Amino acid sequence: MSVKRIVTIYLLSAASSIILFQSVFLSMLTPCPQIFCYLRLGRWAGLSLPLFLFIAFSFLGQKVGLGYLLQFGILGVLISESIYRRYSVEKSFILSVSVVVVLVLLLLGHYASTENLSTGETVKMFTEKVIGQSISLNERAGMSVAQVKALKDLAPAIGDVLSQLYPSLLVVAVLITLWLNVMVLSRIFLRMGLDAPFRNLSSWKAPEPLVWAVVLSGISFFVDVPTLKVIGMNLLVVLFTIYFFQGMAIISFYFNKKKVAGLLKGFLYVLIVWYLGALVALVGLFDTWADFRKLSKPKDSET
Repeated sequence: MSVKRIVTIYLLSAASSIILFQSVFLSMLTPCPQIFCYLRLGRWAGLSLPLFLFIAFSFLGQKVGLGYLLQFGILGVLISESIYRRYSVEKSFILSVSVVVVLVLLLLGHYASTENLSTGETVKMFTEKVIGQSISLNERAGMSVAQVKALKDLAPAIGDVLSQLYPSLLVVAVLITLWLNVMVLSRIFLRMGLDAPFRNLSSWKAPEPLVWAVVLSGISFFVDVPTLKVIGMNLLVVLFTIYFFQGMAIISFYFNKKKVAGLLKGFLYVLIVWYLGALVALVGLFDTWADFRKLSKPKDSET
């Protein structure tokens, strides 16, 4: 690859990441150009790009730079290195999610200690702040006075639930970010005639023993022990997301099999995610037994 092409890819990746990070609707795709750069140009580019972006965003404020690094920079490096080392989907996602979640929790704990607050109190404070901002946005958007009042009345209860679900929501946010970036990157690589990361994700299936985690977390949720109930709720949220991915893989499998056109496929994906998310997760769960894609190889009959 020529020097000119290397520089072009690097600069375009940097510019794309900056634009995506500042976008309202596409910010979750910020790691995508970084991962592309890493896989096309190698480690030196993949490691230097997030460092360069961190410095660039830090000129907008220390919190902006740190926010980029925690949300997207480190995550991009982790998933890129996992793909580079040819780790499995499961190993790549577990590694990336674990590192990012631990770093966020450590930072949260450090902030809580400097403010003489517990971690739980800090999470609740942030949650209430987000809910307050959401109410203000709805108010400015023209929501009726009665609806705003009802939302304000519900705010404490919503805050309590979100505070309890914070661990799982953090994991889910990282999982969805990874999933979206891998999906988009796969399409880009295939259009370029290159091998897509993790090859054929439409054939992906969650490990079968994971279904027991669903059973146990469901039981924990209904047990009249507050701590177990919260643990069960958090596990169910994460497992719901994993089986949602499996359900989407099934849909992708049949879209590819029926050769559904790209634009129509994209439109249908949006509708399915928006309106049928829970149903998709159930399809993914029941695929454990139903094997909708017939991926399991039949055992040879004994002679």
